[in-house]
Amino acid sequence: MCWHHVTPVGQWGPWAAWSRCSVTCGEGTELRGRSRRAEGGGASREWELRACHMACCPVPGSWSPWGPWGGCSVTCGAGRESRRRGCDAPPPQCGGNCGGGPEKEERICNGGSPICPVGGAWGPWSQWEPCGATCRGAGSSRSRKRKCDSPAPSVDPPGKPCEGKETEKGDCPGLPPCPVDGAWGPWAELTPCPVRCGIGAVTLRRSCDSPAPQHGGRGCHGNATRRAVCGPMGACPAVPHWGPWSSWTHCERRSWGDLRCKEVVGQQKRTRECVGRDVGSEPCPISGGLGTIQLRACYNVHHCPLSGSWTEWGQWGLCHPPCGADPKRSRFRDCRPINPNYPYVGALWGLWGSMGSLWGYMGDF
Repeated sequence: MCWHHVTPVGQWGPWAAWSRCSVTCGEGTELRGRSRRAEGGGASREWELRACHMACCPVPGSWSPWGPWGGCSVTCGAGRESRRRGCDAPPPQCGGNCGGGPEKEERICNGGSPICPVGGAWGPWSQWEPCGATCRGAGSSRSRKRKCDSPAPSVDPPGKPCEGKETEKGDCPGLPPCPVDGAWGPWAELTPCPVRCGIGAVTLRRSCDSPAPQHGGRGCHGNATRRAVCGPMGACPAVPHWGPWSSWTHCERRSWGDLRCKEVVGQQKRTRECVGRDVGSEPCPISGGLGTIQLRACYNVHHCPLSGSWTEWGQWGLCHPPCGADPKRSRFRDCRPINPNYPYVGALWGLWGSMGSLWGYMGDF
């Protein structure tokens, strides 16, 4: 069952709900009321009013002055240019606007040149030229051409030329491949270097693959292998060997005193060393001899006065000067010493020996 409130006679009833705000924006009022029953069936009413606040009301703005015209959209011929203005003098508030009128304005403009350049475009390709080769390879291509005339680039003002090549090359169809002769590739070591020190020899090999012969081409000429030097691989340990002989000593014989210019046999000596031999190492090779000292018989003719004799005259030389007055020519002969007729000496001394020899620089004669 339903219940509802019944106000007793003579008392005020409850307030009704507030009415809607009298405005849709800004500040307005809202109203509510209540009633009281009187005796005898009459009624009286009471009203209450209060302020209400809605969202702010739209405030229109104003357009700012037009800005300058922008650049023309083209550099030649007819184009368009524009200018703008802002809704900010003052700006609108609470959803207002600047009313009628556009924000942007356009008009027709002319570029810097009344005539625009015309870029070139290629025309169709011509037919392929006939092939002059009998096999497919180097020089077996064919070509065709096209012209930049569809349209041709303008002259005044100058238009952009056509991009790309005017001539195109292609392979000749239906030809057999041309013979390709072989060529050697780089040399490579076939065996490692066999020595650990010094210089050795290795075998090098190359292949006929740069390129390999094809289609009946000729093979490579020459050898596929060869011997070559490898190293150096660092210093090798010293190998004992004979050093050079020293110079011969003066021709002398101590028990006889000074032998110069006398028919008395003397003796000379020279020495050498076994280079690179350490304690416990191999001796110097026998092929170079065994001794470190050599002795030989000699006669001392150092600075001895010897008679001389002239040799035969040589050939006449050329005239000097070759042309002109009073030319001269000359020829020469040598004054050679007459060695003393000392007897042959056949004695040997030491480990090495030789027949006697004359030693020293000849004196004046």
